[in-house]
Amino acid sequence: MESYSLRSLKEVQQLTQEYASYSQSKGGLGHVLGGVVGLAIYLLNGLVGPGLLTAILTIALTLSWLFGKEILRRLLYRKFGQAQEIWTAEARKWHRGTIIFIILIFAIVGIVYIWLSRMSKPSDWLYMLFVVAMPLIAWRYLRTWEEFSVGIFLLCACAVTGGGGAYGLLDGPWVAGIALIMIFKGFREHSKFRALAARLQAQLMVKE
Repeated sequence: MESYSLRSLKEVQQLTQEYASYSQSKGGLGHVLGGVVGLAIYLLNGLVGPGLLTAILTIALTLSWLFGKEILRRLLYRKFGQAQEIWTAEARKWHRGTIIFIILIFAIVGIVYIWLSRMSKPSDWLYMLFVVAMPLIAWRYLRTWEEFSVGIFLLCACAVTGGGGAYGLLDGPWVAGIALIMIFKGFREHSKFRALAARLQAQLMVKE
């Protein structure tokens, strides 16, 4: 009986840890949304080109993903309450290092852009807004390798289109590949969560 209880406790702990992973490292349908938005913006920039419509859609779609994935996380992956994933030391180090790298790169980009443009047009200020906000957005909303890869491209696309330009199809073909990986991975994570939720529900029924 004691051995059975110990196995049951370990199973609950494992299920709880898996459930908590959907608070940060697993995105589920949020990853699917990111992949779809990444593909849409990549094609929009490459096929439509610079213009007000491209800028508005690029910024709107990017924001819809950043906020939408968090809404999906709360609606779909919090069925049994809040459970925060505890990052490993390696994961925290990777995230912190990536943010520092982004700060350094975009500080240089911002300085060069200000020096060249002299900030003489409203579009120059919109460009700089995204450059300055990028590290903050990355720190708060980008948690996985896929989110960073696609997210930084999307934020750069917002800056570029806001400044009156656009990425071409040859400027980021890798984004399409990562976006497809995000879609596949997101559907797989969502499927696994459904199975996990069923197991957790069964555990709760046993306790009752």
